[in-house]
Amino acid sequence: MTVLRTMWGKAVVVRIRARPVFVLGTVLAYLSLVALPRALALDPDRRISQYAHTAWRVRDGVFAGAPTAITQTTDGYVWIGTVGGLLRFDGVRFVRWTPPTGEHLPATAVFSLLGAADGSLWIGTSGGLAQWKNGNLLNFPETAGRVNSIYEDREGTIWMARSRTRAGAVCKVTASVAKCYAPKDGVPPYAGTLTGDNSGYLWIGTSTALVRWKPGSSTSYELPGLKSNAALGGVMALAAAPDGSVWTGIANSGRGLGLQQRVNGTWRTLTTTALDSSTLNVYGLWLDRHNALWIGTQGNGIYRVHDGKVERFRSADGLSSDTAESF
Repeated sequence: MTVLRTMWGKAVVVRIRARPVFVLGTVLAYLSLVALPRALALDPDRRISQYAHTAWRVRDGVFAGAPTAITQTTDGYVWIGTVGGLLRFDGVRFVRWTPPTGEHLPATAVFSLLGAADGSLWIGTSGGLAQWKNGNLLNFPETAGRVNSIYEDREGTIWMARSRTRAGAVCKVTASVAKCYAPKDGVPPYAGTLTGDNSGYLWIGTSTALVRWKPGSSTSYELPGLKSNAALGGVMALAAAPDGSVWTGIANSGRGLGLQQRVNGTWRTLTTTALDSSTLNVYGLWLDRHNALWIGTQGNGIYRVHDGKVERFRSADGLSSDTAESF
C-alpha cells in the first residue's frame, strides 16, 4: 500500500488499485481503478487522472482531529495518526485505537507512523516513540520530543528524527532498547525527516541543511537559500535513489530550493519543459518500485516523475486538496 497525505487545511487519503494509494490531511481520500488488476506497484504508464476518487473528511465526523500520518502493517490494516489519537482502517470502517487498560502513548497527538517488517506498528507522538506489537504497547521515554519521521533499515533497526528537544535529532531502537545521539555525536540538535541509503548512511533533513551521518562520520551539506531559516520548516522530505543520489524536498521555493537532487556532491534542480522544481514548496516525496518519484507540494497538488516524463495531478483534476504532505 502506498500512502500520500495532505494537511494544513484540507487533508486527503487516496487509495489507488493496483496497489492502493492514500492521500492524507483533514480529508481521507481514496482513488481506485477497478478494472486494473492488483499488482506490486502503480503502473507508471497509467495516468493518475484515470483513477476514481473518494474522500473522507474531518467535517464528516470520521476523525477526531486532522490526520497527520498514515502507514500499513503486514496484517493489511491501515493506521492513521491524527492530532487527536490513532485510528485503524480495515478497508470499510475506521475504528479508534485505544491502548490496553493502564497503558498509554507518550502523548495523544501522533505525527509519524511506520509499519515494520516484523508486523509491529511504530508510533511517533509529540512526546516520544512507542511500539505496538502482539497486543503489547512499549514506550521509549529516552526518545522524548516530537517524533517527525521513522525509518527501518535493512537490519531491522528503527531510526527516528525528532524535534522539540535540543538533546539530539536521531534515536535508534535495537532489540527494544533505545539509544539517542547528541550533537557531540555529529547529529543536528533537531530534525524534520530522515531516511537511509544503500551505503548504510542516514540522511537527515534539518531547517537549513542535509546531513549525511552514521556513528563516527558526519557531513553537513548546507543549502544557501535556507541560511536564515533556522528553526523553521526547511528540509521536509527525503528519498534515497538506487543510484546513490538523494532527492530533497524543501518547504521553501526559490533558486536552489523546492525540489533538489544531491548527486555526486552537487545540487541539481529538476528542470524539464513541464517543471522547474525550484518553484515548488515540497512537503512529501516517495520513490516507488518502478523508480517513479512522487512529489507532494503545498498548493500545487502532486507530481509523478518517471523516465523524464512529468505528470501533475491537482484539485482541478479531481484531487481533494492541492496540498499533499507525504506518501
